[in-house]
Amino acid sequence: MISNCKQLQDMAAALKDGVTSDDILDVYNSRVMKPEVRGTVCLECLAVPALFNVCWLEEGMISKSLARKNKFNSVDFDEI
Repeated sequence: MISNCKQLQDMAAALKDGVTSDDILDVYNSRVMKPEVRGTVCLECLAVPALFNVCWLEEGMISKSLARKNKFNSVDFDEI
């Protein structure tokens, strides 16, 4: 994981040994979600679900051909 965010860099370092199948199959009990790994990454951070999506793609749980059709993902915040 490459980021200029110190919290994400710390989380990546904690996951340096990789993410296991168990980590991506059971999100709630995943090492990724453990406080000692996630550290101070905020709950709203979009990098965490993106990490799961990448892992699911690599494991074949999401179709790579369908993912390629989507050129980009974005989140728009409307002013209220």
